[in-house]
Amino acid sequence: MIPKSNAMQVRACANTDERRAAMAPIWHYFGQNPPSDDAIKHFTGVLPHKRVHAGFDGDRIVAGTGSFPFDLTIPGGQVRAAGVTVTGVLPTHRRRGYLRALQRSLIDDAHARGEPVAALWATEDTIYGQFGYGMASMAAEIDVPRERAAAFAPVAMQTETRLVPLDEAEPLVAPIYDRVARVTPGMYTRSSEWWQDRVLNDMEWKRRGGGFLQCVVLELGGEPAA
Repeated sequence: MIPKSNAMQVRACANTDERRAAMAPIWHYFGQNPPSDDAIKHFTGVLPHKRVHAGFDGDRIVAGTGSFPFDLTIPGGQVRAAGVTVTGVLPTHRRRGYLRALQRSLIDDAHARGEPVAALWATEDTIYGQFGYGMASMAAEIDVPRERAAAFAPVAMQTETRLVPLDEAEPLVAPIYDRVARVTPGMYTRSSEWWQDRVLNDMEWKRRGGGFLQCVVLELGGEPAA
């Protein structure tokens, strides 16, 4: 095992330049070059630099992580939450304690901000138990043979569907999401910046070879419903 460097430190980023540098190890973890200006700008409104934490080796940033600010629905109401996002450590600096120190720094900051919950979707869930995380929910998929399935019974209701340009979609779809999120444990609120930068932004890399992002709104009685 490589000994820990005496120069190692982990803290929240002090400015946007440090935020960008802290994202480079995360991009590297996913096999990409450091983030471009275009990639960085999509985090400006949803991930302030003070919510991104960096691991330093001397004055060089070699690891990074962050947490989005959310209001999370739980049984009985909503609480402030830290939405922990991807973490990356350069391969030259693994096994030195950076991941543990980053998670400790995130949790300490969440506590200081009055966020009682830190949550994430874990790609490898066995990693995070050592940092105090526990399983909050399970998911499953069920395949039903076509010959065993039937269509829903018809309902006498006046409905209409229409295609909506992405730059007109937020005021129609955001209230629908909010109604569901307020009463569904595990769902979180979305700010306008989140809708514009994370949901309705048709970035080519998110298509994964598919077509352009489309938005369809279903209306009941003239009001958006789905």
